Amino acid sequence: MTGHHALANETIPRYAPDVGDTEQAAMDRDYLGFLSDVAEQCGAIGQYQRRGAPVVLVNTPELTRALLVDKAGDLTKGELQRTAFQALLGESVSMSEGDRHDRLRRLLAPLFSHRRITRHAERIVQTAESACVGWPDLAETDLFDELHRLTLHTLGPVLVAEPALWVETGPFWRARERLWLWINDRTSERRGLTDHAADAPDSQVAADIKTAQDAVDRVVRARQQSGTGPDDLLTDIFSANAGLTEPFHPSEVRDQIVALLFAAHETSAVALFWSLYLLAGHPDVRGTSGAGDRKHSWWAHTRGPGPAGLAPDPSGG
Repeated sequence: MTGHHALANETIPRYAPDVGDTEQAAMDRDYLGFLSDVAEQCGAIGQYQRRGAPVVLVNTPELTRALLVDKAGDLTKGELQRTAFQALLGESVSMSEGDRHDRLRRLLAPLFSHRRITRHAERIVQTAESACVGWPDLAETDLFDELHRLTLHTLGPVLVAEPALWVETGPFWRARERLWLWINDRTSERRGLTDHAADAPDSQVAADIKTAQDAVDRVVRARQQSGTGPDDLLTDIFSANAGLTEPFHPSEVRDQIVALLFAAHETSAVALFWSLYLLAGHPDVRGTSGAGDRKHSWWAHTRGPGPAGLAPDPSGG
């Protein structure tokens, strides 16, 4: 919410930790529990401090839509996005503001309707089942990393059905993996999205950005030249773009795909991870979720100052 911090500090309820506690200590103990406490104390919207910087928590679907859709034109990107991420995400919806953001949303939003997405359901399920085969039963598993691999293998081919992109030893996958680690470092608790000391990409990152963009560029150019493509979202984007009075340039189409590849798998993986984390701590709910019928039992405790990974439940539950 760059540019609105002063207003936010005056008008948005501020979370107050228990006497003798601190916000950072509460986050380190149980981050989801801390967010639940903020929501319970502040209501639909609240703010807290993280590493000395204000963070606003929006906690209702209505306010989330207002923030990301209805009032998106009133918000600006932070310094970190402008400085560090512009080279990677280019002219994508993730980086756009104002009228351009609205135009891109009108192009992309219909492609993610329930009807359009469900046609990929069978492929997603089959890919996910294949990806999970290699997970060891009754052994410690770093689900945070595994769920990122899982979502990339399932969502990636739905976005761009080009098998060469999804070979884990291939140049695109390796470049994307390093870039994902770089993004995580830049958006970690040590550095906020509005950090004015954001660094521009170094030479290795710049090389990885070029590798990733060139790989998607080749696919985009091939699709454009052939006029046809497999049943994926890139083909849908081309079809929608062709109907515009001012079509987007192929490089802009590439930027949308790159942004979706990084954003879609990340949010899906995090949602899956926290869902499993919560189920692990609520065996009563877990017993009615159908998870007990599966071959693998992933439920357990976490170790350290947060959910770094899930280990199997020693009781075999």
